[in-house]
Amino acid sequence: MALTNSRKASIALLAVALGALAVDRFVLGGGAPQSAQAEGLALTEQAAGLIPGSSQAAPATTLSARFEQLATTTELDPLQVPDVFDTHSWHLTALVGMGEKGGVIVDGRLVRVGQDYQGAQLVSVSGDGAQFVRNGRRFTIAFEKPEGRQGR
Repeated sequence: MALTNSRKASIALLAVALGALAVDRFVLGGGAPQSAQAEGLALTEQAAGLIPGSSQAAPATTLSARFEQLATTTELDPLQVPDVFDTHSWHLTALVGMGEKGGVIVDGRLVRVGQDYQGAQLVSVSGDGAQFVRNGRRFTIAFEKPEGRQGR
């Protein structure tokens, strides 16, 4: 069996890769896990709540405990805070044209295809509603038909 240039190159590449693996494992000590160095110690101590001149860290509190403390000190009811990304509160009341050249009236504001509304881009308009894209997700807001009207 004759070795072609392609096979010779493959064997040479394999030999170099095995040599690099051997150097990493046995010479550089890559075989045994080692603990990481704490290079960001000053930042960690500051984040832990060290008071300047003090050698003891404040007790760590959880994020949920901090939120509860914030809610009690500001008299904030989390259930009464509206979700800023809640599309259920959008009111699509009119369609202006169809397809990629159309637009809609959302909460009293004209939004044309390609424009953004509250962080979502209007991509198309159909007889049923409008299609938006936000963060790579496509969703549809249905057209609200006026009371007492049948059909479109």
